[in-house]
This record gives sequence, C-alpha cells and structure tokens, in this order.
Amino acid sequence: PMGDGGAEAEALAGAEAALDLLRRSFGEYAAYCGVSRRGEGPEGLRAGAGEAAASAQSARALGQPYTLTPFAALGLPRALLDWLSSDGAQATVEESLAALDDLGPERAATAVRTLQVFLDERGSFVRTAERLHLHRNAVAYRIARIVEQLGVDLDDPDVRLTLQLACRARTLRGSRAEPPLSA
Repeated sequence: PMGDGGAEAEALAGAEAALDLLRRSFGEYAAYCGVSRRGEGPEGLRAGAGEAAASAQSARALGQPYTLTPFAALGLPRALLDWLSSDGAQATVEESLAALDDLGPERAATAVRTLQVFLDERGSFVRTAERLHLHRNAVAYRIARIVEQLGVDLDDPDVRLTLQLACRARTLRGSRAEPPLSA
C-alpha cells in the first residue's frame, strides 16, 4: 500500500500520463483503466486486482476509454463485485443468458437490457416502460418472449436473483463476444 496521500496522487498522475501516452500512440484502440482502493498484503493485492478489473470493465461498459475509473465511484456493493469477478460467476452468467445469445448480438443486448430493467423495477411493466421509453404492452410482449426463450419462471425468487445478477454482470462486462478483462 502507498504510505501517504502524496504518493497516491503521484501514482494517479503517473497512470493519467500513461493513459494519455496510450491514447496518443494507439488512439484507434480503446484502453480502460480501473483503480482499486488501497489494500495490504497478499489479500489486499488480490482484492485490489479484482476491484481494478471491475472498474475497468465498468469503464468499458460505459464507453469511457482513456479515463481512470475508481472502484469507489462504481457504487456496487463489494460482495457483488467479488461475485462478478469469479470464474464461477462468469459461467453462471453465460449459462443463464445463453438462450438469449442465440438471438444474435443486438437482439440479445436488447433482451438483457429489458430483463435487467424489468427485474430492477421489481416486475413493474409500467416503470420498465417508462425507463425504456416503450409502451407497457411492448414491455409485456418482450418479457413474455424473454421468459419463453430462457425457459424460466420469474415467480421463483432464486431464478429472479440469478438473472438479475447475470444481467448486471453482462452489462458491466459488455457484449458476450468481448472476453472479460483479466486483472
């Protein structure tokens, strides 16, 4: 861990300079940089690597290349980020949403977004429609098609939780075609 705020500021300035050099040298490519909180020892290093990877994945999902993305700014609970960074979680995401991926990249992304908002809005067609700028009947139709495609029962709380976490992980990671960032 860094000993004082001056060392941290110096490290952040160095990271900013490195990102600027990358942007100027390889601007046709996108680079994403996540910044973890300070930690101590091997466990702090492991946790920091996971936080930095989650922050970089968030920057990618938000389309913010060449900016430092601090973990603290993500606003996601630590337990969720720990889960999202595990291999088991990635497998669960892929298995849970695989049937939607069969629809093709654009339709799958729309379905995942629709399902995520629907689950975030606790199953309200009205609030989902408002957030997605759709008619309530369009949301109901989409959800019915998604449930049919996935072959799930949204009345089962375990299914809802798994799908909500899977949608969040997919959103943070970006499209299925993009592999997760490694720490």
